[in-house]
Amino acid sequence: MLFLNVGAYVWLGGTILLWGTAAASYLLFRHRLRFAIKLSEGIYETDLIDSPCVVGLFAPRVYLLPNLTAQQREHILLHEQMHGKYLDQLWKLLSYGIISLHWFNPALWLLFRYFQEELEKACDERVLAKIGAERKEDYSESLLALASGKRHGLPSLISFGQGNTKSRIKRILSYRRPLAIVTVLVGIAAFLVCVTLFTTPRAEEGLSSGRTAADDSTSVADSKTVDGSMAETGNSDTNMADYGNGYAANSSNAANATSTANGTNAASGNGMTAGISGLNTENGSDIYQTIGTDDGVFYQACRDGIYRITSEGTDTKQELIYKGFPGVNPQMTCFEGKLYFLTDKYYSENALDWDNNTVRWVNLRTLETGDVPLEEENRSLSGFTLRDGILIVHYYGEEPGTLSSFQAMMLWAEGETVMNGKGIAELTNAEAQQFGLQATQTIQQNHSALYNVSHRIRNRNMAYLDMDGDGKAEKIVLEPSAETKPDTASDEPLRYYRLQIGDDALEGYGYSMANTVFAFQMNGQMLLALYEDGPSADPCTYFYRYENGDIKEAGSMETDIRRCSISSDGIIKRSLWKEIVQTDFIEVCWRLEDGILTEIPQETYDFLSGNSVELLEALPLHEDIGSSGTFLIQPQQVIFLKTTADWEWILLKAQDGSQGWVHIQDFEVVELRKNVMDVFAGRYMAG
Repeated sequence: MLFLNVGAYVWLGGTILLWGTAAASYLLFRHRLRFAIKLSEGIYETDLIDSPCVVGLFAPRVYLLPNLTAQQREHILLHEQMHGKYLDQLWKLLSYGIISLHWFNPALWLLFRYFQEELEKACDERVLAKIGAERKEDYSESLLALASGKRHGLPSLISFGQGNTKSRIKRILSYRRPLAIVTVLVGIAAFLVCVTLFTTPRAEEGLSSGRTAADDSTSVADSKTVDGSMAETGNSDTNMADYGNGYAANSSNAANATSTANGTNAASGNGMTAGISGLNTENGSDIYQTIGTDDGVFYQACRDGIYRITSEGTDTKQELIYKGFPGVNPQMTCFEGKLYFLTDKYYSENALDWDNNTVRWVNLRTLETGDVPLEEENRSLSGFTLRDGILIVHYYGEEPGTLSSFQAMMLWAEGETVMNGKGIAELTNAEAQQFGLQATQTIQQNHSALYNVSHRIRNRNMAYLDMDGDGKAEKIVLEPSAETKPDTASDEPLRYYRLQIGDDALEGYGYSMANTVFAFQMNGQMLLALYEDGPSADPCTYFYRYENGDIKEAGSMETDIRRCSISSDGIIKRSLWKEIVQTDFIEVCWRLEDGILTEIPQETYDFLSGNSVELLEALPLHEDIGSSGTFLIQPQQVIFLKTTADWEWILLKAQDGSQGWVHIQDFEVVELRKNVMDVFAGRYMAG
């Protein structure tokens, strides 16, 4: 008897220890996530996790790592959507509950570990079933890039990169969509097993085994309670139901700070898909993809067409903007007022075959549709990428599932008109002058606006503007250079470009040069701006003016002009990341001096974020920049206020109200001869 009592206490102690450890780990993990930045409803970003994950049971949140690619973000959100749809958080919690009651059984620990891995593998297969087996290599690359190799002890935490990554990738690469006959046979077998093993015995057999009718009724009541709680959990998880397939390639993120001459967005930033709870088409058709923009507009590709979903307060409006089956993998993306997607241009309703052979667009204002002209018509497409007016389409090879080639082209559309029912290349001289002077007048009336003046035709981008103020509109053309260069990238039509203004032209070179021409007025001078994304996402904008029949270079800035603001007094402002102690924003300004955009020198720059960090040890502060007099502050919360132009002095304000300057050189606190990471602790630390 004593042995049983001791054993009971040991068992209870083990159970309490398991749940106590899990609870403590969960609270510590949630405490670490308190600095996460909210990107949209249910989606957060933080650099304090090993791998993207979903946390929470009734109100799940997806936590992403910074600097994910569009493809990785798409795969993560779809993966976590599948976890939520099939209640994997609940199953993981239940399995942990079972193992906490039978923690003394080593066989169950093996089964517990196996069950966790199978949850991830099953989720991987659901994702592949949705995106198509032909994209399993891409999905494997995302998994490998984000693999953490860790198994979390938290019972309700689902992590994209956790577990046995090698085993998951092997299973993904060998994945094939199951045949319908196999699914049917498995279902029949499962039914027969249930009939054989779970048939209820006759009443007298049940009573003879020691159970009473009252016991049976209580059991039924309990089972209803469990079913009801699971249904409620399922409803709460609808927040996870429609995370869609990742990024909209162009949102209106920067459109608020820019205008356009042709009524479309001047910017092509990144908008992120957010969770849409309970939305569907009126006939309840399947949802194949959902994308969203930063202004809260969503687009859903469904069986019967593509819907635009907008919200005003608590009201949600769904509008059918494209009628007809778009395909199960449309890869929708938005750019400058149009929605682009992959589809079959020959498909008719109820046809048995399907072939993605065109990129179709929908004008989001007029709802007109058309197909992008491709050099190789009627070939099967595996996908496309649209970036800053450059379209890259990928073709399948002759062997199933293989890629043979891709085509990069300057985006354009047939039949677009600008005036009197004519395209920009069809205007007469008089019409071109009228059109250009009207555009010039619009820009001159709005000094603080950046305008997208692009009009794209085959292999060129055209505009008309009065660039030199002589009352006549000059013809502007951006096109690939006529000279073939040996290092021209096949996916960059404008790596070597030619810019023409009036009768003059110049040759230029740029990495990932955008097929977009911007214009704005500054101090009475009309300027053109061309943007490149750089070899490794390090953007640069080049400026040009036109004087006495010649194109003049007007300077450049190492930033994206679409992310800048232009004041009425002729100042361009931009918030830039700067790594000193923290990675924080500072505001940099430019102005036009002697026809050249020049950065305005500043003695100090203000930090814009004002993030609070922890001082880990006593620190001497200088009363002024370079002064010898110092005073000591003790460990506490501090905020960085300013930095000098040489980035070596930081103005610091302590929680106790004192403030002073700390000397930094090469991420080292000079007074302490320690790296800034050893002196301060907080988010976005540099060093």
